[in-house]
Amino acid sequence: MLYKGWPDHDINWLNKEFMAKSPAEKEAIARKKMTYPLACYLIGARENSYFCYGWGYGIEDGHLVDYLEYSKKLGAPKGDAISKGWKFKREFEHAIVAVDLEKREGRIQWLEK
Repeated sequence: MLYKGWPDHDINWLNKEFMAKSPAEKEAIARKKMTYPLACYLIGARENSYFCYGWGYGIEDGHLVDYLEYSKKLGAPKGDAISKGWKFKREFEHAIVAVDLEKREGRIQWLEK
C-alpha cells in the first residue's frame, strides 16, 4: 500500500501559482507542511505500507527531498489508532501521533532522547 501525501489539498501540480515558484520555495513549503500528511499516514500505517510525499507525481516534485522526519526513530506501533469522532491518536515506541481531520491538523511528538 502506498499512501500519497500532499503538502496541502491546494498545493499540487494543478496549482499554477505554486508550480511557478522556484524548487527551493516549493521544498520549503513542503517541509513546513509535512506533519499533517505524515501523521495521517502513521495513524493507519500497516506492514508493507509506504509513505510518498510531494506536490506531484514526477520524481522532480519533491519525492527525492531528504525530509528530516524520514530519519527520525519511530519504532513499532503499540497498537491501533484510537478515535474520538474525527480525532485520532496512535502511539509508537518512539512517537505519539495525533490527527484532527476536521481541523486538518496533525502532531507528532518524537520521544527520541
